[in-house]
Formats: sequence, C-alpha cells, structure tokens
Amino acid sequence: MPDDNMSRAAFVLIMWRMMGMPEPNGAPIFSDIEHHGEVVGKAIAWANENGIVMGANGMFDPDGSITREAIALILWRFNVQKGGADDADPAVFNTFNDVSSVSPGVEDAMSWATYYEIIRGSEGNMAPQGTATRAAVVLMLYRYVEGFWGGIEGIPGLE
Repeated sequence: MPDDNMSRAAFVLIMWRMMGMPEPNGAPIFSDIEHHGEVVGKAIAWANENGIVMGANGMFDPDGSITREAIALILWRFNVQKGGADDADPAVFNTFNDVSSVSPGVEDAMSWATYYEIIRGSEGNMAPQGTATRAAVVLMLYRYVEGFWGGIEGIPGLE
C-alpha cells in the first residue's frame, strides 16, 4: 500500500533493479540478510560493493523502515558512484528548522538532497529521522531520475 513504510531492503532492491540488476562480485557481508533470499542478497551485496550502503557492525537492518536521511545518503552515494554531482549550496539546507536533527556524517547528503529538491520538506522541516512511505519514496526517486537522468528513459535497467 502507498502509505506503508518502505524497508531498507526494498529501497536497495529498487536501486539495483534500476541499474539493470548487475551481478555483485561476492556474497553479502551482512549477517542479517540471509532470510531475504538470493535476489535481495545480490542487491544488497551490489550496493555494498559500490559504496552505496555500509551497514553498521556487520548488520544492514533490511526490515527496518528507511528514513528520509538514509534515502538521501543512498542516493547521494549512488550519484557520486555514477560520476554525478555531489556538492550543493548549503543555503537551502540551512533554511530548514530541523537541521540539527540530521545525523552526523549525513549533512552533505541531506544538503545535496534538499538543494536538488529530492527532499523538499514540509512546514519548514525536512524530517530527516522520519520514515518514508512507499508513496514518498516514489516521489523522491522520480525527482532524482528527472533531475539527474533526464527522465525515465535514462534508467539503465529499463533498456
């Protein structure tokens, strides 16, 4: 359902499919994804090999709901990995009331995501710790694809 939260595994699976489901070089390194099956394991292994997801303490938390700042960080890393823009004018980011609630180390990604309007926020807040519904993820991915790939035609996985 569109108002359901999206899991971290589902988001990475979408990114992997957008890239045409490339084979990872090795097995997943995270100890908490074995029950998700081969396809999800390949997606997460690919994302980790490419520096798009890092996990923490050998875990990925695949069933955890993805936060808005995690989406920003994954898209930012993905964009950099593809040779795209990684910088942004922090002036847009600094207009939000909840800048101080962004996790340490995620500021550049959130600045980038707000500058390029992937994350627009609401009522002066970007809600970085807020979970993202499936509908919100679609909107953020649409903005990313339109802004950086020139529309749906630019998605490699759709060739």
